[in-house]
Amino acid sequence: MKRTYVYWLIILIGTIFPIIVDCIAYKFGKEYPFVWSLFILPSIFIMILSPKWKVVISSAIFFSLLKFIVKFYQNESLFSVEKFVLFAGSLVNWLIHLTIGYFVIKNQKLVQKMEEMALTDTLTGLNNRRYFDIYIEKAIPLSRKMNFPLLLLMIDIDYFKKINDNYGHLCGDQALKHIAGIMKRHVRETDVLIRFGGEEFSILLQETDIKDGINIAERIRDTVRKTEFIYEGTHVALTISIGLAIHNSEHIYMFLKKADQALYEAKANGRNQLVVFE
Repeated sequence: MKRTYVYWLIILIGTIFPIIVDCIAYKFGKEYPFVWSLFILPSIFIMILSPKWKVVISSAIFFSLLKFIVKFYQNESLFSVEKFVLFAGSLVNWLIHLTIGYFVIKNQKLVQKMEEMALTDTLTGLNNRRYFDIYIEKAIPLSRKMNFPLLLLMIDIDYFKKINDNYGHLCGDQALKHIAGIMKRHVRETDVLIRFGGEEFSILLQETDIKDGINIAERIRDTVRKTEFIYEGTHVALTISIGLAIHNSEHIYMFLKKADQALYEAKANGRNQLVVFE
């Protein structure tokens, strides 16, 4: 927030300064055409604040109009040569402005893509463990403040190693994508779906009581079991085990451990089932 205020201060000063310098120079009968090139400074900071083409073009138009208004106010009967120099200088400034805008926008898109890649699992398109760690740090204090339940589902594909061994790793990848697609269809906008790592997923359920959490988990488990998965003409049976835990003011590590213990119990009891941590 403080940085934004600094940027707007620079934009304000950078807009006023060339006008003041040109007006003082005009008063003493001097001409400093290059001073208008200083408008590029506030333009750059406007681009940084909002790296969009419509903002780049709008700011270029605004500063050009500002320049023309000042010059025509000083001298309404500009000679043709002066007008030509004025427009030619503006054209050069426009080209510089648009070039800088292009690189600012391109750099912003690159940064966004890198951030997305850092927080997204490339195979399934789900958020990854890093995203989960960042998100849960905010979700837990919010659930305390708003006094709503926070549930965690830990999900593991049953006998995933056998799928890889019997059908190959490409089949395993397709199975991961298949199950990720099913979970996407069953989670709500307020839920956070994560590929935790390997064949393990997690879902953070916000503003959800234990009964609703169980219903969501069972729907996902049952849909995975019933939905046919075919790989290269072969039917591959898929099931999942789920551990569910409700947050109860403990540390994040213990919250994860509770859900993980419930998942371990589900697998130890025969898999393809949901266990709620007691």
